Amino acid sequence: MSINFYLIDNFLFFLFISHFMDGRLVEMIKGIPKENMHFVLRLLTPLEREVFESLLRQKVAVSVYDIIKDLTERYISSLFWTIFRLETLGLVKTASLNPWEIRVHTRRDSKMISFVEPVELFSDTFFPGKTYVPLDKFASAVNEYFPKIGSAKSETEAVKYKKELLRQFFPFPSYRRIEKILNEFVTANLVISRKGSGGKEKVLYAVNPEYLPYLLKEPEKAAKETSELKKREQAFENEKLNRERSSTPHSP
Repeated sequence: MSINFYLIDNFLFFLFISHFMDGRLVEMIKGIPKENMHFVLRLLTPLEREVFESLLRQKVAVSVYDIIKDLTERYISSLFWTIFRLETLGLVKTASLNPWEIRVHTRRDSKMISFVEPVELFSDTFFPGKTYVPLDKFASAVNEYFPKIGSAKSETEAVKYKKELLRQFFPFPSYRRIEKILNEFVTANLVISRKGSGGKEKVLYAVNPEYLPYLLKEPEKAAKETSELKKREQAFENEKLNRERSSTPHSP
């Protein structure tokens, strides 16, 4: 019987890694060949993976705030899809075509309610992962924060309200927590950092170009996520267009 030493070496490697997983990424990735760097993504915690995936989506070096903004957009897009899905099932009725003017009104008389109570959120994320909330709580949070987001006087204020909305459903990470994760990536050499231009000289982060080709060895997943997001956005736009057409009086 032949022995596959490559599989044994990899098994021993991951056994070694799992034994010493204490949060120090430097120790985790030490000695990993470049061609196996994509396995590092599987060693990250759910939140670390979300932050790293956000970096992989970027085409330029970004700040901590940029990562936070990207994550809020990803999660808010997921909420819009949930609203669209619930309305398709006849469980909620929205009162506007303008996204931030949407008000969710639950239909408790629907026969479908037992199939989605509680409501499943963020099933397409690493962090927080599948999250379940009562339908009434979901509607209440959306109705409270969508107007605040829509009337925000700046992008910073809008991001603030988006984070407050998301924290109704899960502990959205703080600025310091994300900054700590990014600095751990820098220490582990997965990410490089540099001073940005401008008066405040923000620290900017980017995936280490040396490892980038190997860390993108799972392009199918990233492409699938992007495709799904585009499909959701297109479905939402199509639904808006259909409503606008149906509400426009026809000329005699």
